[in-house]
Amino acid sequence: MTIGQNIKAAREAAGMTQAQLAGLAGTDRRMIGRYEDGSTDMSVVRLIDIAKALNVSPESLLEGV
Repeated sequence: MTIGQNIKAAREAAGMTQAQLAGLAGTDRRMIGRYEDGSTDMSVVRLIDIAKALNVSPESLLEGV
């Protein structure tokens, strides 16, 4: 799985929309979509922000990458 696929799976498991995750992670919905579909890279800081918003470890989002 890619980081984006892991983010999407964790987001859906948490019952969140892209907009909700974006609000918690300090970005916008379009960027979450781009991260999930792999069309843009993210910084380590953004990965940590997303992991915190999803209440998962950053390492779990990197599994299988």
